[in-house]
Amino acid sequence: MVGAGSVGSKVATSLARTGVGRFLLLDGDVLLPGNLVRHDLDWASVGGHKVDELAWRLAVVRPGADISIRRAILTGQEASASVAAALDDLASCDLIVEATADGRIFGLVGSHAAARAKPMAWAEVLEGGIGGLVARSRPGQEPTPLTMRSRILDWCSGMGEPWDRTGSGYASTGDDGTPLVADDADVGVIAAHLARLAIDTLLGRTPSEFPHAAYFVGLRRSWIFREPFDTHPVEVGGPSEEPGRAETPDEVVRENVAFLVSLLPDQTDATDPSA
Repeated sequence: MVGAGSVGSKVATSLARTGVGRFLLLDGDVLLPGNLVRHDLDWASVGGHKVDELAWRLAVVRPGADISIRRAILTGQEASASVAAALDDLASCDLIVEATADGRIFGLVGSHAAARAKPMAWAEVLEGGIGGLVARSRPGQEPTPLTMRSRILDWCSGMGEPWDRTGSGYASTGDDGTPLVADDADVGVIAAHLARLAIDTLLGRTPSEFPHAAYFVGLRRSWIFREPFDTHPVEVGGPSEEPGRAETPDEVVRENVAFLVSLLPDQTDATDPSA
């Protein structure tokens, strides 16, 4: 579980209730009072590291569970050895669940999942709680996570409603100027869908209960959603757009590098022609 925040904490707890007995929790944040409006933890955990407190909660929900933790921020000022060790730990997992909604972390973890041929599932709550995205990438069955990300954005543009991801946080403003804030129920719905997708992936059901690899789930009438619970499956294609042609390691690397470079801030000094 990469990310022990609002979505990650709810998904992990749901998986523990379902019977998952081995967890690796990776996050570097501390639980703050402001997190409690959407987090699965409570006041007793405020001030503690999210992974430590979530590990305690999972142990209560599922006694005897094997729970490992990594206190690390993958894109922070961590030592490279610490980040490498955390990524190596992910390689031992049956499924990687990415729940940070951080593009940089998604790029790093998605690249690692593709390189190690590990399935990955992720979710993102849309600003204002209007809905969310749930998706997964299984080696050999769907495109790599970064390729899927690109195709999802292309799908949105093809719908005539590009996905504006320039904002951050859970707050937004409705068309009429009304403030919209994603509440615990909004996050809970998206987290529950991600948990179901994760369970289906872990069980390796054939056929899967989910015929598509990605879904936009609406909770309010806004953006592409006509009404609450309006769901849009996203067609992302197979591992390669060309039938019978698999993505090569070099292609995966090029896609990953291009994605990561696009996330870096522009450091060019316009006043220095040599920069």
